[in-house]
Amino acid sequence: YRAGSLPALLRRDRVDLALLPSIVPESFSLVLSECRAAGVPVLAFDLGAVGERLRQSGGGLAVPLEAGATGLAALAAAVVSGERTIPTLVGTAEPERPEPGAAAERWRDLYRELGL
Repeated sequence: YRAGSLPALLRRDRVDLALLPSIVPESFSLVLSECRAAGVPVLAFDLGAVGERLRQSGGGLAVPLEAGATGLAALAAAVVSGERTIPTLVGTAEPERPEPGAAAERWRDLYRELGL
């Protein structure tokens, strides 16, 4: 899909839950922003900006990477069955896209954290 077109696709297809199973820490996550724009809650691993944004603003849940696909699947099943609820997205909760210099600094921080 083209950048910016995902919200319309999610609404068109009536997607009510998105899984973002990335195992690499991201510095922002455009997909998360697009899911939020469509009003689609997200389940993801608790890594990088995705985990930070979900913890700070709601609109989804994150599981530790160590839980793996099994943990993500169990969380999805709990949400679908109603055993777990997804925290409401707080306010607009969407930060502006970072300036290139800030994004580059975030990448440097992630590389340092990974020991690279």
